[in-house]
Amino acid sequence: MKTVLLTGGEGAVASVLKNYLQNFKILSPSKKELDVTDRNSLNTYFKINSPDIVIHTAAITDVDYCQNNPLKAMEINTTGTGNICDFTSHARLIFYSSDYVFDGKSKKPYNEKNIPNPISVYGKSKLEAENIIQRKLSDYLIIRTSWLLTQNGGFIKKISEAARVRNEINVVGDFCGSPTVIDFLCEGTVALVNSQYRGIVNVSNSGETTWFEIAKYYFQLKEIKAPKVIKTSSRLYPNAAPRPEYSVLDLSLFSSVTGIKPPDWKYSLEKHVQGKKIV
Repeated sequence: MKTVLLTGGEGAVASVLKNYLQNFKILSPSKKELDVTDRNSLNTYFKINSPDIVIHTAAITDVDYCQNNPLKAMEINTTGTGNICDFTSHARLIFYSSDYVFDGKSKKPYNEKNIPNPISVYGKSKLEAENIIQRKLSDYLIIRTSWLLTQNGGFIKKISEAARVRNEINVVGDFCGSPTVIDFLCEGTVALVNSQYRGIVNVSNSGETTWFEIAKYYFQLKEIKAPKVIKTSSRLYPNAAPRPEYSVLDLSLFSSVTGIKPPDWKYSLEKHVQGKKIV
């Protein structure tokens, strides 16, 4: 049985991904047990455990925090990834990247060959990490994903908390993207791990939508007394970090490699809310 190391073992993706890696021995250390910025920690851990596959989920994903703390963002997301590369020369590396490597000015879905042009510190930290991986390793998968949806964090947690204290919530409706429900990201990751593919591949659910539409549909699924969701412009709610206005990913390569047709985001979100695996 092959051993899989999940960096960032206590994070959202790693916590769900464990449920999909039943055919592997799983190592999921906390940050205290394995700090990707500490090369001595990495050296000791890899000597003891010698994983066959490393799925690198440890990262700072708060894009506004990254914008305000660029040195910390680069330390964790970029330098930390470079450190991981130095200890995985005899293992396969799977790395999660982001739609934020693009500027969002496209009018059609981004494919793996489109030239990145990040407009935020977070996007730059992820692109630099990609470049380091490609320079240092040959056995790697870079998974670019977008608009991650999970009930335990991110956008859904934010609107849920707002709904508990307000009768109306404003949600941006002028950005377009392809959501990725966390369960499908994990299912897609395992399918790619089991494939022979090496390189960059997009993974998300199918379907284009807005944050406004996601909020409305989520409250509909929860069947609770929902707040009134008001569509608003991103210009009225400026953030520290600029966001790509268009974040739809082309999924044809993923389907070709795995034989899986990504389900619509509404289907996957419904299963997620119900606590059911996507089949």
